[in-house]
Parts: sequence; C-alpha cells; structure tokens
Amino acid sequence: MRPILLFLAPLLVTACSGDDPTDPSDTGPTTTDADPCEPSDSPTLEVGLGLSGYEALDDGDPFPLIHGPQGGYHLEIGLFGTGLAADALVSGEMHGTIDGKEYASAFPRLDLRCVGDGRESYGTLLVYESTPDFLDGKTTRITVSVEGTDGTTVSAEGTFLIEDTQ
Repeated sequence: MRPILLFLAPLLVTACSGDDPTDPSDTGPTTTDADPCEPSDSPTLEVGLGLSGYEALDDGDPFPLIHGPQGGYHLEIGLFGTGLAADALVSGEMHGTIDGKEYASAFPRLDLRCVGDGRESYGTLLVYESTPDFLDGKTTRITVSVEGTDGTTVSAEGTFLIEDTQ
C-alpha cells in the first residue's frame, strides 16, 4: 500500500496547486508583478517636491520658494512615474499658475531614473516671474506633462501653497 501512496502524492500536490497544464481555462499564476520601471499600457505621473529626490506632497501642502543665485525665484519640482518609457532623456512641459494666470513655465529634458518602485526626476527649476513678497502664501497650480521615448504622453497636476522661508 505504501508504493501506491508514494505514486499518488505528486498527483495530489499537483491537483491542489491550481496550475493544471491540461486545463485550458487555467492561465497560470496570476500574481506576476509588472516592473514599474518598464513601459506599460497605463503609465502614471505625480508632481511633488524635488530638492534632493522626489518627495510626494498632497494638494494644499506648503512648497518652499527658493531664492536663486542669479536673483530669480523658483520651485524645485520632483516627478515620480510608473510605466513610462524613459530609456533616454524625455521631454517635459511644466506650468505654474496663480489665480488662473501663468507665472512660470519650463520645457526641460528629464532624466527619469529607476529607483526600484518607479522612476523619479528631481531638481527641475520652475522659475516664477514675480517677487517673494507677491508669491509667499499664494496657492499655485502646477501642471506637468512628460512625453516618453515611445511617444506616450502622461500628465499630472498639483495645487500647493508657496512658502517663502528665507
């Protein structure tokens, strides 16, 4: 009787595993995770703070105004995306508005580096055509679009409170 059990054991384990190669309705394991650094059909993009890496911010969060060395004032933008085709530099477009009026725009080439759970870019300057006295305490809407190396465009926006800390 023991040889029969040894013979049946592998069959019973296979039957319980859920991967039946003879069953046409079984498409195999369903727990495969897509690599967030590889292109996908549904790329995502988030805009946030980009001082020394991407930092996620919620709408309404303060965003520090930086006094540039040449007399300008800017926000350092960080981007985080998944499923973007970015095997080389990609084209970006950024706009900053206050009360519906555009005060900043930039058209950078972005290096979206893979950081394990997606791609990030940081340190992109969005220079505002105004003074700290005007900008401090204002709500700005930042819109961003990125065109991947495959031609796919993905967009994001956020609304932040400009905070002059200097």
